[in-house]
Amino acid sequence: MNKHHVTPASIYTLEFYAAQVDNCPQDAIFASYLIRIVPSPRIHQKYFKVFADSALYWTQLKEKSRGAAQPNVNGTSLSGLLFPVPPYEEQKRIVAKVNQLMALCDELEKKIVAKSDTLEKLTESLLRVN
Repeated sequence: MNKHHVTPASIYTLEFYAAQVDNCPQDAIFASYLIRIVPSPRIHQKYFKVFADSALYWTQLKEKSRGAAQPNVNGTSLSGLLFPVPPYEEQKRIVAKVNQLMALCDELEKKIVAKSDTLEKLTESLLRVN
């Protein structure tokens, strides 16, 4: 397989961002400046994404980055990251819990926006009355 062919189980990093390709065309090719990470079958793909969004990942990535104007990392830097790997079933539970908490955060954010809109409308009506 060509090292630049996209595969569904791969994760690609561009500078400090990670993206997982779920439904890629069969003959897709990724740019050479991306770094492809093919997780072990022992790693739940969504758990890897949870890790890539974590403070531990970002702290390590920033410590290993090179360059001042536009810092970046290479495959060697990524291979040196500490990556906690609990048993597969625990990874699934972690992913489910993170998804549950993120849904709660989304719900709370919507409520905050709604309350903010209500407050703004009340303030405007009070200012019009006076």
